[in-house]
Amino acid sequence: MHSLVLPEHMCVYFFLGSEGMPNLERIVIQLPVDLKTQLDKLKQQGYTTSGFIRAMLEREFAKMEEKPVTPFPVGKRVNIR
Repeated sequence: MHSLVLPEHMCVYFFLGSEGMPNLERIVIQLPVDLKTQLDKLKQQGYTTSGFIRAMLEREFAKMEEKPVTPFPVGKRVNIR
């Protein structure tokens, strides 16, 4: 795994897979430096970036299944022209 430092952001490579992780897919995300620093601190505690992000995504998706999230407010749209 490699990290690429970009101005004001860092690229983090990690794998996202299902339980047991038989089929992993690589994704690339850009993070602000402060979030990358927090991930690095977790590594010092024995966590992997991949494992932490994978667990966090699984928790959030489970919450969404329990209570679906509407990405935008539902209501009448008003055209201001």
